[in-house]
Amino acid sequence: MANNESNGVNPDSTKTINVAILSQNGFDATMVDSTMVRFGAIGGEAAPFHAVNRDVNGDGQRDLVLRFQIQDLGIECGTTSLTLTGRVFHGQAVAGSSPIVTTGCHPKGANKPRLMTDDKPLLDRPRIHGHAALPCRI
Repeated sequence: MANNESNGVNPDSTKTINVAILSQNGFDATMVDSTMVRFGAIGGEAAPFHAVNRDVNGDGQRDLVLRFQIQDLGIECGTTSLTLTGRVFHGQAVAGSSPIVTTGCHPKGANKPRLMTDDKPLLDRPRIHGHAALPCRI
């Protein structure tokens, strides 16, 4: 996943995160087998619980949008990137990563409640049903 800006993710969030694998430069994201995709701090933590093909960035090409539970991704405070691994239907491996910034984290011993900030919109991101998506370019 290529991205110039970091995405804020709260490791304790009970929400979901959308990941968009973008079709570009001859790569057809709709050929990725969503049952083989894994995503998380290392790249093997979580399988998507929902997948759909649609054009999320307005370029006229269908992309693959995957939805994951944030708590399944193995994110800890201080995690700086998330990795996606998978295969296309004919077997070729695909992988990518995206920078993140963990939010809602406090120093050890702090008694402040964690702030749920991952529901704030991510500017300049593709949106799926009103939810921001991490763009994934493979």
